[in-house]
Amino acid sequence: MDPITLSELSNQIKNKLYEGFPDSYWVVAEISEAKVNYSGHCYLELIEKDENGKKLTTKARATIWAYIYKMIAPYFKEASGLELQEGIKILFKTTVEYHPLYGLSLNILDIDPTYSLGDYEKQKREIIAKLIEDGIFDLNRELTISPTPSNIAVISSSKAAGYQDFCKQIENKSGDFKINHKLFNASMQGDTAQNSIISALDKIYNSKSHFDLVVIIRGGGSRSDLMCFDNYELAANVAQFPIPIITGIGHEKDESIVDMVANTKLKTPTAVADFICDCFVEQYNYLMELAGIAVRSVERKLFQEKSKLVKLKSQFIPLSQNRIHNANKHLNKLGFELLQNINDYSNTTTNTLNSLILKTKTLTNQQLAIQKNSINNYGLMIKFKSNNIINNHKNRLIINNEKASFLNPEHQLKKGYSITKTNKKALKTVNQISVNDKIEVIISDGQINATINSIISKSDNQKD
Repeated sequence: MDPITLSELSNQIKNKLYEGFPDSYWVVAEISEAKVNYSGHCYLELIEKDENGKKLTTKARATIWAYIYKMIAPYFKEASGLELQEGIKILFKTTVEYHPLYGLSLNILDIDPTYSLGDYEKQKREIIAKLIEDGIFDLNRELTISPTPSNIAVISSSKAAGYQDFCKQIENKSGDFKINHKLFNASMQGDTAQNSIISALDKIYNSKSHFDLVVIIRGGGSRSDLMCFDNYELAANVAQFPIPIITGIGHEKDESIVDMVANTKLKTPTAVADFICDCFVEQYNYLMELAGIAVRSVERKLFQEKSKLVKLKSQFIPLSQNRIHNANKHLNKLGFELLQNINDYSNTTTNTLNSLILKTKTLTNQQLAIQKNSINNYGLMIKFKSNNIINNHKNRLIINNEKASFLNPEHQLKKGYSITKTNKKALKTVNQISVNDKIEVIISDGQINATINSIISKSDNQKD
C-alpha cells in the first residue's frame, strides 16, 4: 500500500466527519474554561465528569464565532442570570468541525439558558440537602445576636461601594451609640472569592472574643457575580461560625445558600447598618421602658407606704401621749426614791470618809518621820562617798597631766627630734615627696626651709 501525506489523511478525516455528523446536535457539557478574544470570538473548553462528579472522562474544544456570540451571550445572561463562565453546565446546539491545523472542535450555534438555570438550581438544592444532612444548616441561625453589638467584624472589599455605604450609614445613624467596625478585606466575586472569604473568617475566628457580630456585605450583582455564595465549603464555614453572621449581599431576587445559613439575611449593606443601629435604639427604648416601669412601681409603692404612715400616725399620737404620761409618773417616782437613796448614801459616805482621813493623817505623819531619818542617814553616806570619788579623780588628773606634758611635741623637740612637713602635711614616708620638692623642718627653737636634692629609701640602703 502506497503511503499518503498528512494533509491527505486530514482531508479524509474531515470528509468522514462530515459524512458521519452531517447535522447539528444538542449536547450537554460543563464549561471548564471560557475566553473571549479581541475579535469577539469565544473559545470554550468543555468537559464531562463521572457520576460522582470527581473524575474527568471527556474533554473537547468549542468555538462561538463573534457574530453568534453577540446574540447568544446577552440572551443567555438575561434569561438565566448567569454568565458563560467556568463551572456551569450548558445545553448547546453544535456542529462537529475538523481543521487540518487546529484539529477537532465543536462549533456552537445556540445555547438553551433554561437548562443551565435548572442545573444550577439543582446544584443549590443538593448543597442545601448536604448541609441539612451534615446537621449544620441551622447552627449559626440558632445563635443569639447581642442586644448592643458594638464590635463588628466586616468582610467586604475595601473598594466596594457597598462597604462605603455601610460605613456612611453607621456613621450617620449611630448617634451617641459607639459602634466599632473592623474591615477584613476579601474578594467578593469570581473564582477567588470563596477562599478569600473563608480566609477572612479564619482571621476573625483567631480573635473571636473581640467581636459581637460578623457581617458579609457587597453591592448588587448578577447571578454569575454571586455564584461564589452558593458554594458548599463557604456555606459550611458560615453555618458553623461561633459568632452570629449577618449578610447584606445585595440580591434583588434570589437568595444565596450563604444567606440561608447565616443568622440574619438582609437585602443591602445599608440595611445591615440600619439593623445594627436599630438594635441599639430598641435596647435603649427597652431600657427606657423598664426605667419607666421601675419609676411607676416606686411611685406606687411610695404612695402605699405614705398611706400606711398616715394611718399609723393617727393611731400613734394617742398611744404616744398615754405612754408619755405613764412614763412621766414612773420617772417622778424613781426620781424621789433615787434622791432619798442619794441622801442616805451621802451621809454614810461622809462619816466613813472623815474616819479614813483621820487615820490617813496619823499614818502619814508617822511615815514622814521615819523617811526623814532615813534621808538624813543617806545624805551623810553620799557626802562621804562623794569626797572619796572626787579625791580619786583629782589624783588621776594630776597623773594624766604629767603624761600629757611628757608627750607634748615641744618636749620631744627639745630632746633633739624634729618634724618635717611638705605642703603643710607631716612627712611620714619618702613616697610622699620627689626631688626639688620644698620641705619645712620644725625644731625646738625655729623652722628650716629646704629643697630636696635626692631621696634615699631604706630599701636602697639595704641593697647598697
